[in-house]
Amino acid sequence: MPGQDKYITMLERMQNKFTRFLYLKMYGVYPFYPLMYPTLFVLGMVGYNKLEVRRNLALVMFLTKVVRGLECNPNVLKLLKFVVPSSSLRRRKNRMFEVPLGKTALVNEAPLTRGIRLLNILADEIDILVCKMSELEKAVIYLMGYGNTK
Repeated sequence: MPGQDKYITMLERMQNKFTRFLYLKMYGVYPFYPLMYPTLFVLGMVGYNKLEVRRNLALVMFLTKVVRGLECNPNVLKLLKFVVPSSSLRRRKNRMFEVPLGKTALVNEAPLTRGIRLLNILADEIDILVCKMSELEKAVIYLMGYGNTK
C-alpha cells in the first residue's frame, strides 16, 4: 500500500494506461486525441474505480467484517472502541467509533485510524452493523468517489 505521493502517482499512471487500453479493446476507439475522454469517464466505462477508492473500500469492508464477527482479528478488534454518549451531554455529531489521537502523522494517517474515520462518515449515511455487504460496498464507492469525505 503506497504511502508516498510519487508511488501513488506511478500506480495511477499505470492504471490509466491500462484502462485506456481496455477501453480500446471494448469500444474500438482509443480514448485520446481527438476525443480526449477524461480519466474518470474511462474508468467508469471499463468498470474500475480510482486507486484511493479501492483502497478505502477494502479497508472499510475489512473493518466492518471485524466488527460484525465475520473476520477474526482480535488485535484490530481491541483497538475499535465504540463511543457511548452519556445522557447528560449533547454532542453535535454522533460518532460510532472513537478515533485514536496521536502526536505524530504516523498515528493520524495510519490505515486503522483512516478506516475508523471512514466508518464514522459511513455511519451517518448507512447502518453499517445491519446492512448487506453489497449495500455497504455501494455506499462506500458513492461516498468515496462522489461524496465529500474530508
